[in-house]
Amino acid sequence: MVGSDVYADLMERLNYPGSVYLRRVLQKLLTPEEGRLLLQLPAEPTELAQITGWDEDAVNRKLQEFMERGLAIAGRKGVRLIREIT
Repeated sequence: MVGSDVYADLMERLNYPGSVYLRRVLQKLLTPEEGRLLLQLPAEPTELAQITGWDEDAVNRKLQEFMERGLAIAGRKGVRLIREIT
């Protein structure tokens, strides 16, 4: 699923493919590295650490930051993109 354009992949996942405005917002809110991490959700921190090569503490801090910024929320199956709760 993850292609070379992280922002396009996120826009697709959020059901707004091709939105120029959403692309601008995402580019202001996220680095491409952060976007790649968001695209892996939902997943457990240990799994994300293996996928990204980050240590588990760094992944946990980043997930907490995403939740504080309103980009993700904790659900029954772990942290998820905010739009995918329904």
